[in-house]
This record gives sequence, structure tokens and C-alpha cells, in this order.
Amino acid sequence: MRIRVSTLNPKAKKSVFGGVGRKLGLALYLVSVLAAQSANAVDGQCASRADLWFANDESGSVDATEFEGALNFIYQVADSFEYDASTGAQAGIIGWADELQPTDVIVPITEDFRDVDDVGLVGSLTTDGDGKGVRELYTARVSGSNGTRLDLATQRLAYLINAGNGARAGVPSVAVILTDANQGQLEQALRGGGGAWIKAAENLRAAGPDGTEVSDLSDDDSNLEDSPTLFKFETSPDIRITISASAPVKVTGAQAVDLSRVAEAARFGEFDLGFAYRPVETNRFNALAMVSYIYDLDPINQNGGMYADEKGVVYSFEGLYALTDSLKVGGKIAHKRSSIRVDRDSGAFIDATTDLRILRERYHLVWKLDALAEYRWLEVDEIGDEKQGGLLGLEVQLSPNFSIGGGYNFTEFNDRLTALDYDAKGWFINISGHF
Repeated sequence: MRIRVSTLNPKAKKSVFGGVGRKLGLALYLVSVLAAQSANAVDGQCASRADLWFANDESGSVDATEFEGALNFIYQVADSFEYDASTGAQAGIIGWADELQPTDVIVPITEDFRDVDDVGLVGSLTTDGDGKGVRELYTARVSGSNGTRLDLATQRLAYLINAGNGARAGVPSVAVILTDANQGQLEQALRGGGGAWIKAAENLRAAGPDGTEVSDLSDDDSNLEDSPTLFKFETSPDIRITISASAPVKVTGAQAVDLSRVAEAARFGEFDLGFAYRPVETNRFNALAMVSYIYDLDPINQNGGMYADEKGVVYSFEGLYALTDSLKVGGKIAHKRSSIRVDRDSGAFIDATTDLRILRERYHLVWKLDALAEYRWLEVDEIGDEKQGGLLGLEVQLSPNFSIGGGYNFTEFNDRLTALDYDAKGWFINISGHF
């Protein structure tokens, strides 16, 4: 089982370990966080006072090998602390999947989480049979469910800590959540991620007499590392919005020469520079601002757009805000300042100003199916052209990186001022992907 450590401890640095090294790495990480408070750490163990709360994912997607790896990881972490209810560590653990109340395995937390007479890993365990220690008390799954609800597991830890269950005032509480959650389960509130998980995490951080530090562990690096909306490090224990931004740049160009006429047959160029905004912890609002430069000389004997020759700059901004877990609203505004020629590659350029405004709504229906609705306005000032109309569609999110949809555009124009045309009315299919 591959473990990736992402800590929300404001004073800790990110640690990423591989294979068994990752599992041992977390034990060393916890020791490094807590041993700073104690001068008595010996033999590779942390002698600091600490309350450790583990939540282990037992959902159906965790196969037998992965579950065994998680147990071995927990056993090794247990060996990294000196346990004493007065002067050392205490620990407890729950098993969870998608049930409303995850199963308590070792609760309240106890100094007996580790039994020094119990040693080894799965397949080679040696225990003394006294009913103490995680190696005796947690050897098999305790959850009978198959789903993955991070919000419920996180909220269960918050409840247990707030209810006492051995939590000590003045002693750091550290919650460690192990999971194989996929991208959708991390990001979608209806599946236990997204805003639902963020709320539960807020409750967990605030739980107990002194608050709780949280470490989230996933068996898939890509789910956390590549997601701009999850698990960024904070500068304080409070929930804060950190900005994750990217600057997409696109350059497109084409040129054709008609040798029979010794003339430039066509030329097209486009340069786009954009800024994307996505909040890290709460992914309710997303936005994209873009500046585009275009030059478009139509092919000989063909008018590909409104004008035979055009060059200009397009400024655009679009955003989408989640009012609820099911409903998102937003829109787009775009402004183009261009110079146009009606005659191809001849005559003087004249100024033209084009404005586009769009209102958008996206509603989650069932499964992975969303309904889309738009209302659009287009104005070309210099020629007094004004058009408006709607668009309706459906979209299926086949994976976190790929979607396909279709619908009907009731307007004659499209939504791109860099490639505006009046032949967009009718049925359409839209395929979207990112990597």
C-alpha cells in the first residue's frame, strides 16, 4: 500500500515517503513533531506526551494486500512511542467506510495501545494473548460497508475527542486518517469530500481541549499532489483560503502560400495568456482571466468569418460559483478591440468593438450527469449588430479528467471572440479533457 503524507500541522514541513519507507517515514515524522517537546526520546522512540487518533479506511476498494499494509504501518507507528497515561503517549483507532458511525476499535485512547510483548508484522505476529495492544485488538476489518465517506470518519474523530475518551488537556492531539479515496471522493461533497469534508476537518481541528493536528494519508499520490484544491499547507491552525494559480499560455499559428498566384493564401495567429484561480481548501469559486492576440487573414476565395482580415486583442473573464452542492452559477464577459478590413488583404483597417456576455447555470442531476443552461448577448458596436439567445445541454463527467456532453445552441454565434462566427446555431457535442 503506497502512503503519501500530507500534514496540516502548521509547523511541519511536507514529507513524502515511498513504499515501506513511507510508512516508517510517517512514524519518524510524528516522532520529529512531538519529540521536540521532550528531551527523553531514546532508542528511536518518542517520549513526549501525545494523544494519537487513527482512522483506517476499510472500504471495498482497499484490497487484502493494502489492508495488510495499513495494519503493518499502524503497528510500526505504535512502536515509535513510549506509552504512559501520565508521562507518555496514548492512542486509539477506528475503522471506517461509509457508515454513519464508524466502528470504534480501541476507544478510549489508552497507554495499552502498544503491548511490548507483542511484536512482528502481519504473517509473523507474536502476541501474549492478554487482550492488550493494537496487534491483538486490530487484526481484521471491523466495517461491513464498501463506500468511502471521509467526512463521516473525520467527524467521528472530532466527536470522540470532544467527548473526552482519554484526551488530556495540555497534551497535543494528532489525528491520522488513512484512505485510498479517489479524486471524486476527495472533492465532491455528495460523496463525502469537498465542502462536507472541509467542514468536518474544521470540527476536528477545533476538537479537544487544545485543538487537533491532522495528517491525511492517501494511497494515490496523484489524488493529492496534483489536485490544486486539496491539502495545501497552512500558516495557522485555522482554515484559510490559499490561492493556487496557473498561467496557461497558448500559441497557435498557420500560414499558407498560393504559388500559382504568388500570394499569401491565408494566415492565422493566436497568442493566449491566462490566469486561473482556484481556492485551495474550499473549491466553491473558480475563475479564468485571459488576454488573447489574434490575426486572421481569410483564405483566398473563402470568407471564414465576419471579416476578410482582422487583427486585435480579446480580454475575457469567466467564473463559476457553487451556491450549493448541486447548483453552480456564473458567467463570462469578453471584450474585443480589433481592426478589420472588409476587402481581403487590401484597403485600410477600421476599428471595431465587440462585447460578449453570458450567464451560466450548472445543476447536478443524478450520478455524474449535469444539466447546463446559458443565456448569451453579443454586440458589435460599429455595425450596430446585437444578438441574444439561449443554450441548453447535458454533460457526463466520465472521470476526474474527462467529460462529454451535448445540447442545442439557440443563438447563431459561439462563445469565443477569438474565433467568432455566425454559424453556431443547432445541435452540438462537446468533449473536454485535461491532463
